[in-house]
Amino acid sequence: MIDTQKTIERAKIILGAPICNIELTDEQMAYLIDDAYDAFNLFSEIADLPTNKYHRIQKYWISKYFYALCKETLARIRGKFEGKLAVPGTDLKLDYESLQNESEKEKRLLRHLILQEKDVNKFNEIILVFYINIGNMSSSDVESFMRDVQKKLKGSDDFIKYFIPINEGETKIECINSSEPNIVNEETISKLNIYLQKLIDDEK
Repeated sequence: MIDTQKTIERAKIILGAPICNIELTDEQMAYLIDDAYDAFNLFSEIADLPTNKYHRIQKYWISKYFYALCKETLARIRGKFEGKLAVPGTDLKLDYESLQNESEKEKRLLRHLILQEKDVNKFNEIILVFYINIGNMSSSDVESFMRDVQKKLKGSDDFIKYFIPINEGETKIECINSSEPNIVNEETISKLNIYLQKLIDDEK
């Protein structure tokens, strides 16, 4: 188990406090740690990660994935305003594109660290991960909401689907394995993301 507060404080140093403090609250960062835990458990389940390796890398993996999620969230916030951050007494222009690129690269490497145990590229199935932003829903509401979303997305048995509720970040779909690139490519994922967002908006 990781110490949430110590991890948050270290992330602020790595990401550049006090700028980071202005954009991400401690509460938001605590949500991102929870999201990192969920991601670790999901990929461990997919890879059937050996128990000894699970416990050996858990703390390191969750901390690193949490930092990557912080970068992704900061990039999303800064990107809305083209990197311009209004701070009393000065105008700052922050780089958000490199943050986004770093986040994607780091998340891919961390997923590989787990999934190399079981080479998903040898699977015939297409594996999709659905990240669903549940906002500030209560635990009981989240369970019901996620169940409804999963029911509506059960249309095709061609895909293996995993669902992760997240508190911060955008609702989105990621394909972590595709043996059929002509079926699931960037354009397909983009269309699925649009459909998923509409579905989530309708549910809420």
